[in-house]
Amino acid sequence: MTNNESLTRRIESLRSNREKAMFKDTIWKTSAPNYSIRISSTSHKGDFGEAIFKEIIDSKEAKDLGFKGAQIQDGTGPFDVLVSHETHGEVKVECKLATMDTNGGFQFNGIRKSREYDILYCVGVGTSEFYHTLKTKAFCKKHLTTVMEKGNKDGFKYSVKPEKLLPLRTNEDNLFSGTALLQDLISLISKRDMKRG
Repeated sequence: MTNNESLTRRIESLRSNREKAMFKDTIWKTSAPNYSIRISSTSHKGDFGEAIFKEIIDSKEAKDLGFKGAQIQDGTGPFDVLVSHETHGEVKVECKLATMDTNGGFQFNGIRKSREYDILYCVGVGTSEFYHTLKTKAFCKKHLTTVMEKGNKDGFKYSVKPEKLLPLRTNEDNLFSGTALLQDLISLISKRDMKRG
């Protein structure tokens, strides 16, 4: 066996062992219920996050709380979803989706402080669960300091662990629920209205 053949075998063995170790340690097995979301394109992930938010706002529960509905902007505006509320008027929402990383957290990327929105909606996709939260634009401006990419001074990231987010599924009946999120949204837009008034 030549030196090159021997070196090639050793490197291929190292690569094979590394791939096995990586797959063994990863939380994202192909059998995970949300694996198809994990491997989706960035565009499809964004569409999915917007659709989840719209479903919550269009729910009967949201209607009972004064929400009139939500319109996805389909990339036509400086924000993702326009929400209408009978008391608080229109709310511009920017949506971000992140899948759980190998450390068990979420990194929401590409958050622009210069875009025209009132609320940032983050939905975190775990291997089998969903988590979400709302942040004001003021929160983003004040607390997001890590620039995501060189040369882009307005693409920030928000890193957070699931325990700091709301579960989208309730513990009581194991059904999806937007109750806590809707209550948070009303609280945030009420504060916005008080600052304007």
